[in-house]
Amino acid sequence: MKVKTRLSLYCSLIFGIIFAIISFLIYSLYYTNTEKAIYKNLDKTAHISALFYLEEDELSAKEFDKIRAQFFEIVSDSYYQVYNENNEIAYGMGTSDVPSFFLDKIRQNGELIFTTNDYVCFGLFYKDNQGDFVVVTKENKSNLEAQSQLLLWTLIPLFFIGIIAIILLSRWVASMAYRPFREAISEVKSISTNN
Repeated sequence: MKVKTRLSLYCSLIFGIIFAIISFLIYSLYYTNTEKAIYKNLDKTAHISALFYLEEDELSAKEFDKIRAQFFEIVSDSYYQVYNENNEIAYGMGTSDVPSFFLDKIRQNGELIFTTNDYVCFGLFYKDNQGDFVVVTKENKSNLEAQSQLLLWTLIPLFFIGIIAIILLSRWVASMAYRPFREAISEVKSISTNN
């Protein structure tokens, strides 16, 4: 194997390893931060839903109008459910019921982040003068997965484009670096005993 080829392969291998590590870190950080943003939004939705459904009798009309405006602004695209002490849905809308062991765990911990087969969820235990309630907000996992897959399908082609570019550039740099040696070797070969 020529030195030029070996040099370009080493450069490509080093670039590939470094880019793979950086890509993994970018993907992990993006996934983690997106998940945190979703849970933060679910937390906000749970608190607003609790205030909207459970605090109307304790707030003035003006204060409740502010809560109502926030509720319709924030909660419009979310799934939420307010469970009473008997684990029945008292308020809200959404998808299938949350298993009772999650509701019990929310009551014990005060708050809980959990996932089901199709949803990422946030649960909030809320004590009120009407009773003790559990507010659960959900977002479809497919939203998180779609965003993550978009990033993944961006990083994969960039990886291969980068590998091809580094191979071509390293071969070009190697040919530039070894040109003086090639010229010296060709001059040595052209030397004969006559000259």
